[in-house]
Amino acid sequence: MVNPVEIDVRALSYLMTAVIHRLHEKDPAWWREFLGEIKAQRNTAAGPAAQTEEVLQKAIAIVEHALKPESPMAARSGQ
Repeated sequence: MVNPVEIDVRALSYLMTAVIHRLHEKDPAWWREFLGEIKAQRNTAAGPAAQTEEVLQKAIAIVEHALKPESPMAARSGQ
């Protein structure tokens, strides 16, 4: 059985993917810049900030997934 916290995290991840995908349609340049900023922050995280690096890596994965042209959200909306 999946614990309630994991379910909450998965639900938030799904919602953020949908929101990012929709907002990316409005301003794709901003999202590319934002993704670059997150990657730069991840690359500078060191030492005790290793947990921060892990969080940033997850955030990067969510944004990259949302920006894929053939994401599940795009397929569902018929794009």
